[in-house]
Amino acid sequence: MNGIPISIFGNGSQTRDFIHVNDVSNSIIESLDSSLPPFSVFNLGTGKGISIIQLLSFLEQIFIEKGFKKGEVEFHPPREGEIIHSIAEIGGLDAIIDSSTFLPLEDGLISLVEQAIFESRES
Repeated sequence: MNGIPISIFGNGSQTRDFIHVNDVSNSIIESLDSSLPPFSVFNLGTGKGISIIQLLSFLEQIFIEKGFKKGEVEFHPPREGEIIHSIAEIGGLDAIIDSSTFLPLEDGLISLVEQAIFESRES
């Protein structure tokens, strides 16, 4: 948004499992009302990975649709010790919440971009 180059560490093929903060908070609230045994452990995520390059592509598309120019991308060496693929194993999560109700990544990104644009105009 501000013309600062986007930094990607590695080649961008590394994957992550992104989940919207509202889905995290709703899952925590649902867990408090569940009949789970004490100290139950679950991974919270979508169980789906997206590459950093794909994430960048989604964001670029959203920003372009909002009237911004495509940003410059700078690739840097991978960070030491960085995990290449990180996708949550969500087995058992359905005991707390129906993960099919989680906000799709694209919708969450649109909301994030719109909020960022709004906040930048307010300041």
